This record gives sequence, structure tokens and C-alpha cells, in this order.
Amino acid sequence: MWQYKIHKFKNRLTIIVCHYPNFNSLYFDLAVKAGSRYEDTNNNGLAHLTEHILATKAIDSLRKCPWIKSYMSNSFDAYTLPERTNFEFSAYKNDIETGIKFL
Repeated sequence: MWQYKIHKFKNRLTIIVCHYPNFNSLYFDLAVKAGSRYEDTNNNGLAHLTEHILATKAIDSLRKCPWIKSYMSNSFDAYTLPERTNFEFSAYKNDIETGIKFL
């Protein structure tokens, strides 16, 4: 059985925390409301460009901590959809602080 909590902040950030007691891993998914649906001819492709820049910075930050790179970078993914841009990865459940810093 799993449980979840939804946390909504004043800055419009929403965090959904799901607890699966029998799992030994964490899954992080940062979804940003930025995609081609919100772009026009003046800024077409900006969300996708931003995704690539942030993903590159994320991977570079992993290089500074080689011990994390072995498992976090293998699961890291970033992609842009018409309505949002996502950054996601998995980590061991004991590394929740490291995962949050990575975000």
C-alpha cells in the first residue's frame, strides 16, 4: 500500500510525495509548465533550449560527485512536451538529500 501527500506553496510550486514502504529507491520528476504550447514566433523553441542547457548543467554537476554519477546519471532524463518540460531521475532511498540538491 502506498500513501501520498500534496504540498502546494505560495510560489505555485506543487510537490507530490508518494511513499512506497517496500521500495528501496526514490523517483524525482520536476515538471515545469513550459513548452511549445506557451511559445509564439518570437520565442519558439525556448523551452527546448532551456531544457538542454539545464540538463547539461545537471550532468556537469554529477561529474563533481563521481560516486553519485554511477547510478543517478544512468536514470537521468530530460524532455520537452507541448505543455511542459520534465527532468527526472532515480536514486537510492538513503540519498534523498542528494537528490533534492541535484534538482
